[in-house]
Amino acid sequence: MELKLPNCEKNMDQLKKNINLNNYNNEFSKALLDSENIFFDIYQHCNFEFDLNCGSYLFDGKNYEYSLEMYDKQKLLFETSKQINSVLEIGVYMGHSLLIILLANPNVTFTGIDIDEKYSAKAINLLSSYFPNSKLEFIHSDSLKVLKKINKKYDLFHIDGSHSSLIIFKELKKIFKLVNNQKLRVIFDDVDTCQNVIEALDRSFKIEKIIYAESKWRNCYLEVDLNKKIIKNLFLFHFFFYTSNYSIFYKQYKYKIKKLIKKS
Repeated sequence: MELKLPNCEKNMDQLKKNINLNNYNNEFSKALLDSENIFFDIYQHCNFEFDLNCGSYLFDGKNYEYSLEMYDKQKLLFETSKQINSVLEIGVYMGHSLLIILLANPNVTFTGIDIDEKYSAKAINLLSSYFPNSKLEFIHSDSLKVLKKINKKYDLFHIDGSHSSLIIFKELKKIFKLVNNQKLRVIFDDVDTCQNVIEALDRSFKIEKIIYAESKWRNCYLEVDLNKKIIKNLFLFHFFFYTSNYSIFYKQYKYKIKKLIKKS
């Protein structure tokens, strides 16, 4: 279902009213306000449409207006993106998280994967014109099918596609081979939908840093050391995820289990 709202002249008024407060008077806020025209231009290039009740980093999915309620998660993505050169993102949608990444690093190399190209392709093409020094690539595909075909290495991963913990778990397993310099840097959006993945990761690997945003639909940034015991750690990651989520384990392997029972 789609919603049309052609009048977006006051998109970032919430932020403008708070810009002089300590929490908002910073580099990120100023960069975001400078990009207000890009935020609106994305909407225009998407034919003034978006999927109703499907929000992004910058709006709530009800009205195409900037949402200050998600400011902390926006800033976390911005600050993290300043420190890296390449990003792989799962779930591009209207390119709002990509816009934040580009504001932090206009020279970034970016690969975005989305199963739906309706908005994503248009958004990435538009952002390429605004940030000509960046290298933006869009892959229209199911993430689980295409991740195994990618041969590049990335500094940062942004997971914001499916909000199924099982899908996120499977995506993360495929991402390990794409990590640059044995240091996994990953942001999980809507992290409360995949907390069991993070718990399994924490029990299997050494998490060196973890930051939770304090905002609506919060995200989470992790740095994970991928040491030489990667095979052992991957086994433990698999084990802890499934044993702590019995219903998921049963759905995943119920047919194999039934066959084993019959044979016995």
